[in-house]
Amino acid sequence: MAGCMEVDLSEGFEPSKLFAGGLSWRTTSESLQEYFQQYGHVEKCEIMHNLKNLKPRGFGFVTFTSSKVAAEVLACRHVLDDKEIDVKPSTPKPTNRIVRKEQDVINKRKIFIGGIPLNATEKEIFVAFEQQFGKHLQGHEDLVLLHLKKNCWQNKL
Repeated sequence: MAGCMEVDLSEGFEPSKLFAGGLSWRTTSESLQEYFQQYGHVEKCEIMHNLKNLKPRGFGFVTFTSSKVAAEVLACRHVLDDKEIDVKPSTPKPTNRIVRKEQDVINKRKIFIGGIPLNATEKEIFVAFEQQFGKHLQGHEDLVLLHLKKNCWQNKL
């Protein structure tokens, strides 16, 4: 199935539990559950909140009754409340310092590149990156473009 990924079935891994990141601040546990019920029966759905101010943190977890349904969900693109959301297998938190350091190394594959012209296409950026640094990307799916309005961060303060 296209879009599927290999997952380490380590201790604590639940194949039917998915992480949903990049959620809109408007998304509720109820709307998240309603969205994912189109794929199959949702056993549990929760959005994580800041413990101090109770505001949503922009991510949550969805647990299906079937790991097969969860695998099908991973193969799809998802848009909820006008935002594309990032759905991936939920992985347990590392329990010791060595595992956390290994996870940090994996997470360091992500870089930010600013100052890209708004009219640049993914293909142009992909080719330019490959010419400059070699073939480090697996394909266009490794490239994520975020088009932000000028000074949009000022409204978030």
